[in-house]
Amino acid sequence: VVSPGECIVAYGEAADSMYFVVKGQVDVFSQQGDWLCSKKTGDHFGEVAMVFPGLPRMASVTARTFCVLARLDRESFDYVFDRYPQKKVNIINLVRGTPAYRRPSVRRVAREI
Repeated sequence: VVSPGECIVAYGEAADSMYFVVKGQVDVFSQQGDWLCSKKTGDHFGEVAMVFPGLPRMASVTARTFCVLARLDRESFDYVFDRYPQKKVNIINLVRGTPAYRRPSVRRVAREI
């Protein structure tokens, strides 16, 4: 559970998990602090760094309201996708459709997969 205004992840920090918004709303901000979008109940964030290990956080995320979040760590992520490789392909394709994928650092790592 996080409180309004609480920073959940910060741009540039090491990424070892992704999050699912179980209840509430969060805001996503660029490196410069510009608002990019909101995520609400049922949405997720942090998947870029999970799909492409070694990448730092591509944005900062702050709670707009009181939020209940579910955290999926890298070990659990890898465990699931090692057993269901087609799901990993689906997630990679989803990430390729995000604005973060246009960044050269993400595309460089993506080519290695």
